[in-house]
Amino acid sequence: MTRSLRHVPAILVMAFALSGVSLQAQYQAPSDAEMVLRVKGLSSSARDAIATELRDSGSAVLVYACVPAGILVIAPTAGSTIGEVRDEALTVAGRHAARKDISDAGMDRQQAEQQCAQARGQ
Repeated sequence: MTRSLRHVPAILVMAFALSGVSLQAQYQAPSDAEMVLRVKGLSSSARDAIATELRDSGSAVLVYACVPAGILVIAPTAGSTIGEVRDEALTVAGRHAARKDISDAGMDRQQAEQQCAQARGQ
């Protein structure tokens, strides 16, 4: 009996660790901690490049994108403020589109998704 119980702590630690992994994968930043950019003429390659640069910067991540509507939803990573992310996102997007074609969309993710659905329906 004692031999079979010695593995219980290890099993409990593994179960706890695995449950944290699944919770992390399901995490979504609150919508007030996200910003929505509109990029006129956004292409798939520009979207991919922006996503990569933001991820590599460590301060932000692209959480939703809709190329037909030119919409990018960007969230800060731990330790970054939405203001820092706004500056970083505008700088990064400016490397892949003309600055005049980039604007803060002034909407939340739900509104962005609705506009995307409309753009895809046309």
